Amino acid sequence: MDLMVLKDGEKSQRMHIMSKNVAFYDKVWADDCYAKGLSPTLRRRQIIHFIQKYTPGSGLMLLDLGCGKGYLAEALSRLGQVTGVDFAAETVQQNKQRFSHITFVCGDVIDLALPQRLAQYDVVVSSEVIEHIEIADRAQLLRNVDAVLRPGGLFIVTTPYRNSILRLKPPDESETTFFARFEDQPISSIMSKEELIAALEPYFEVVGFASVQPCIKNRLLDYLWKVLFWPLNYRLVNNVTNALGIEGKYMVVVARKPVTGQV
Repeated sequence: MDLMVLKDGEKSQRMHIMSKNVAFYDKVWADDCYAKGLSPTLRRRQIIHFIQKYTPGSGLMLLDLGCGKGYLAEALSRLGQVTGVDFAAETVQQNKQRFSHITFVCGDVIDLALPQRLAQYDVVVSSEVIEHIEIADRAQLLRNVDAVLRPGGLFIVTTPYRNSILRLKPPDESETTFFARFEDQPISSIMSKEELIAALEPYFEVVGFASVQPCIKNRLLDYLWKVLFWPLNYRLVNNVTNALGIEGKYMVVVARKPVTGQV
């Protein structure tokens, strides 16, 4: 959303939210453990797998929208030339020093002017971002992706998987309380698979879906999976658990921009 077209009250509220979130993520990204943990690692592996499956080859132009600490951007750089965008200025500066072979841009993913600062890309990835975007601003994020994605290009989005996560909710706890406890970040909404696909379809054709990090309610089995099984062959174990009806905490959706410009 362009701040120039907002009323004064709306602009003030938007700036307050942005300032609060930037401060939060500058603090979060100060700890490498968060970006290098199990969940981000599994999402990165699934993203790379999907890119190699649906856009084989090298020399790709890739964009990481909401790049955070830059570890996904670094993984993507093995496939081509990468640009990472994040609104946390301090983190962006650190990324530039840490990953000098990657271009990093400080910007808001829903800024109307953002596409003018970027190029055209074969692949756009937005991992764990859309759930932080206000519902009213979600379409602007997708319009920005559409503006910078080449016809036939891939858009890969990951987000917490509402359908699966709800299986962990105690029966006597409300969804509002449960999600507030489950996610310790500024969350706008945790989407279902159907909601995410419906949001994407006006702009893109959904071509692939996966969920990662199985939602296992039994603590012992969950511990065994985390410690023993996934390091051996995470995709095999993930496929087996999915086949058994144990879906993951995070969904990874692949969509393609139609060559004709229409779905």
